[in-house]
Amino acid sequence: MDIKQQRLYLIASGMINAVGANAAMVNAAINAGISGYQLTACFNKRRKPIRMANIPSDVLEPLDEGLAEVAQVHPGHAHMVRIASQALRECLANYTGTRPIPLFMSCPETIPRANPRIHQDFIQHLQIQSKANIDIKNSRKFATGRAGGFQALESAFQYLASAENEFSLVGGVDSYQYCLQQLSVLDDEDRLLVEEAAEGFVPGEAGAFVLLASAKTLEKYQLSSALTIAYPCEASEKGHRYSQQPYSGDGLANAFHGALANAPELAVGTIYTSLNGENFGSKEMGVALMRNSGRISADVVIKHPADCFGDIGAAFGPVLLGLMGKAKTCSAIAYCSSDTEYRSAVCAWK
Repeated sequence: MDIKQQRLYLIASGMINAVGANAAMVNAAINAGISGYQLTACFNKRRKPIRMANIPSDVLEPLDEGLAEVAQVHPGHAHMVRIASQALRECLANYTGTRPIPLFMSCPETIPRANPRIHQDFIQHLQIQSKANIDIKNSRKFATGRAGGFQALESAFQYLASAENEFSLVGGVDSYQYCLQQLSVLDDEDRLLVEEAAEGFVPGEAGAFVLLASAKTLEKYQLSSALTIAYPCEASEKGHRYSQQPYSGDGLANAFHGALANAPELAVGTIYTSLNGENFGSKEMGVALMRNSGRISADVVIKHPADCFGDIGAAFGPVLLGLMGKAKTCSAIAYCSSDTEYRSAVCAWK
C-alpha cells in the first residue's frame, strides 16, 4: 500500500500549558473559553508589560539533579525539559510495553537575529528527566517551530510503515521563558500583543505528546483509538515572514491540498489552526481556504486555541492532535505555519 494512504491511530496523549496541567484540563479550559494570558514583569521597548501565557511554576516537577549543570548554562533549555517531561509522563501513564519507543520531537525554530532556544541533547535530557523508555537511536528532532509537529508525524508514519515497529511518539515543546533575547527581537519587530498594539501575539509555553500505533498494532493488542490520522503534507512558503520574496500563500494552500488528497474520504467540518492573532497568519489561511474550497464545508468551524493558551510554537502540532482526540466528534484538517518557510497540515477523524 502507498504510505500516503496508510493511517495511524492515536492511543494516548499528554499535554501541559497555561490553562491546564494535563490533556483533560486543557481541553475543558478551551471549551470553557478560559484564558491563560497574564501581564509579566518583562517590559517592552515602550516600557509596557508583556503579556505571556506561562505555566504556573509550582505545577512543574523539580529538575533532575543530573541536569543541574545544564540548567546553569542553558536555563531555557532545562525549563523546556521540565515542561516536556510532565506531558510525556501523562502520555505514557498507561503504556505497559517494554520495548523502547522512538520519539519524533518538534522543537523551537530559530528566527533571524535570535539565538537557538534548545540544544542538541534535548531528547537525551528529556529521557533523564522523565525516565521514559525512549529509543534514542531512532528518535529525531525537528527544530522548525509550529510546522515541526506534523513533520515529526510524517517520520512516525515512515517508522511505523515497517511491520516490525508497533508504537511511536510524536511530541513538541516550546517556551519563551529565560529567552529574553528572543523576546527582544520580537519586540523590535512589533510582533508582541502589548497594550496599545494593533496586532501581535501572546507568547505561550507548552509540552505535548501523542502515542501512535499502526492498524496492525491496534488489532494485535485490541487497543481503542481516540483518532484516525491520515498521512500529513508539508510545503514551503517562499514569501514567508523573513523572506524578501513576494508572499503568495502557496505554501499553506499546497499543504492543505496534499493533506486533503491523502484523505479522500473525509468531509472537513472543522479546521484546527496555529493562528496566533497576527494578520499574516489570517491572510494565508484565507488563501488556503479559497484554493481548497471544494473539499471544505461552507459552514466550517475554525478553532484557534491560541486565544486561550497563547502561541505555543513547536508544541502546536501535538496539542492539536490531542485536542482532536478529546473532541466528541471530529472530521477535521489541522495545520501549522512556522515563522520561516515551513507549512504542514494533516487530516484526522473519529
